[in-house]
Amino acid sequence: MRKIAIVTSGYLPVPATKGGAVEALDEYLVQQNEALGALDLTVYSSFEENAEKMASTYQHTKVEFVKTPGLIQAMDRVVYFLAKNILKKKKHLSYRYILQRLHFQGKVGKALATSSFDKVVLENNATLYRVIAKYGNREKYKGRVVLHLHNLVTNDFGYGDVIQETSQVLGVSKYINQTLKERFPALKEESFSVLRNVVDRNIFNGEITSDERHELRAKYGIAEGEQMILFAGRMDEEKGIRELLQAFKIAKIQQAKLLIIGGYFFDSDMLSEYEVELRELASDLGDKVIFTGFIPHKELGDVYAAADFTVLPSIWEDPAPLTVIEALSSGSPLITTDSGGIPEYAPENGSIIIERKGDWVVQLAEEMQKLSEDAEKRKIMREINKEWTKAWDVPEFYRNFVQLLS
Repeated sequence: MRKIAIVTSGYLPVPATKGGAVEALDEYLVQQNEALGALDLTVYSSFEENAEKMASTYQHTKVEFVKTPGLIQAMDRVVYFLAKNILKKKKHLSYRYILQRLHFQGKVGKALATSSFDKVVLENNATLYRVIAKYGNREKYKGRVVLHLHNLVTNDFGYGDVIQETSQVLGVSKYINQTLKERFPALKEESFSVLRNVVDRNIFNGEITSDERHELRAKYGIAEGEQMILFAGRMDEEKGIRELLQAFKIAKIQQAKLLIIGGYFFDSDMLSEYEVELRELASDLGDKVIFTGFIPHKELGDVYAAADFTVLPSIWEDPAPLTVIEALSSGSPLITTDSGGIPEYAPENGSIIIERKGDWVVQLAEEMQKLSEDAEKRKIMREINKEWTKAWDVPEFYRNFVQLLS
């Protein structure tokens, strides 16, 4: 049986008790490994009490938790405060767990040096190459390092030569693989594969009774006869929420409310300036815009299913957002953009893809207006999306992962 190590981000735990898209995918792999036991799997994760309790029941998977000392946690809070409030860094969230992640990487690097694995899978972040570059691991694991690539690599953090020795890249879309090929041309063409993202079909399947739909909509203040338009994702500029609010204002859909699900940083109480701006932008719309904050992952499927349609107007080159896959798997009619790898996932007749050129916010408003007025089209889109996503399940994701690592 092949021994595989997965090195997670170092700030959110696996099992994904604190949220996180990549962490959810890792938990899917763990769940399937527990059911099928095809791998001798070790996951390196930051510590969280509930995650540790869940992991204690695993039979085929070992989760090595790294606890962050209190002093490092306190220092990280100071660094984040300085970045956000003194230095006014635009991407201040990236400063939130710097010291924790360095501590995590040091511990994991040493653990890899004293262990032996057939493959070491690094989850997404280029800073994780530090665990390979240190402690003799570069030579020890040469030809056995796998990058599970979810996002654009914009900085190699001084590990460019180590990255170019990566034996396999499992990208979530053809688009994201191509970006890495262009940045690191020394990587061999045959080292790239696509491992498509999936969601838990037990949660995201579009199955909801009329009573459940009515109850859920009432919970969020959607009255009888009103349409429920949904956005789900982080409160981040790149997700296009500002543009969505602008389009919603332009569209002036009479009997509708816009439900915005998500927070700045998953299940935390962190509030960004951007989220404050969004709430101010929506203030003149009164109760037509509802900010729910973070909603537990297991509840999201019903929310998608209860919505009349979903709008995810990503404005950056989004490689393969799980929210798009969640919406489609739940059968929700979708309006989205042509960013990154989204067109690789979105079916032509089950989604409306907006090109981000010219005054595309006006086009977004027009498409929202038209879809809100066309119940028959929404019904057709819902059926197309359910059929399109039938094979997007966790067992298939695990099988592909195992096969690609063989």
